[in-house]
Amino acid sequence: MITLNYLFTSREKTVSPPKDKFLEPPPNPFFKIFVGIVVITFVVMAKKPFLEYDENGIPRLASWRIEKMEKEIKDFDGAEQYVLRAGTNGWYPCYSCTDTTHLYLYIGQVWKYGITTKGEKGRYGKSNQKLSLNYEIQYEGDLADCLKQERLKIYSYALLPENLARKKPLIRPPGNKNDS
Repeated sequence: MITLNYLFTSREKTVSPPKDKFLEPPPNPFFKIFVGIVVITFVVMAKKPFLEYDENGIPRLASWRIEKMEKEIKDFDGAEQYVLRAGTNGWYPCYSCTDTTHLYLYIGQVWKYGITTKGEKGRYGKSNQKLSLNYEIQYEGDLADCLKQERLKIYSYALLPENLARKKPLIRPPGNKNDS
């Protein structure tokens, strides 16, 4: 007669992986596809002719290369220097803090100064909404002038009343990782 105890007791040994080997998850097929697409894109772009020859055999830049160059040069004239301000009271990442990773900001306090030639949507997309930051243009002009304005504001941040009111004032805004 079979007892219930026998039915619930396993006599098989359990097999466990060797302790010196780690189990790795199976490779993600989407990652391989992504890498393949990136490689193919670079190969195609590298083979795209960047020179064209006129009827006399004189080389000139390909039209796609001229268009790209003109767009980039035009961007130099249409830059903006901006400030990102806290949209709500709360904790924000702090790259300038020496003893913490986050800092409490009140609505309207400066989080970061920056420049862009792409405007708010081109520079940040919807990421400002996730952090609850408000984008405000402070200066518009050519790229060199915007860079000057940005530097002036980053260096002067240390003297802002909102910064001086802290127990430990910051050298630069919490969202700026460095002075440039």
